[in-house]
Amino acid sequence: MQYHRGIAFIVLLVGLGLASVAVVQARALMSSTTVVQEVPTVEVVVFKSDLPRGHVVTQEDLMVMPYVEYSTPDTFLREASAVVGAHIVTDVAQGQPAVTNLLSLEPIEQRPVTVRERRAGKTSSVCIARCTGDAP
Repeated sequence: MQYHRGIAFIVLLVGLGLASVAVVQARALMSSTTVVQEVPTVEVVVFKSDLPRGHVVTQEDLMVMPYVEYSTPDTFLREASAVVGAHIVTDVAQGQPAVTNLLSLEPIEQRPVTVRERRAGKTSSVCIARCTGDAP
């Protein structure tokens, strides 16, 4: 009986050893296997540095960066030629994408701006810059 217990114990130890080796190899195989899924991208024009309102954009102000295609809005400009020579409507930050509503073909100082204010249920308009009398 003692003989059978000794053999059973040895078989158990060998089995545990083999199981340990299998686990170590499986972990090594899983850690070395990397799945890379390529995501389609598009090139988007972004500003290289912070720029102030009214600045006329030059080619040196711009760079192109890849953006994930499915999450890139249509308003993000993809050609630097569409941005060069335009005036920036509001301050922009470094790395910010060039979008249509940030740019104007007219100098900012000459664009009429109407400010509407609502107080106590009454709306009033104030025209800043060169507005005509027909501002709403």
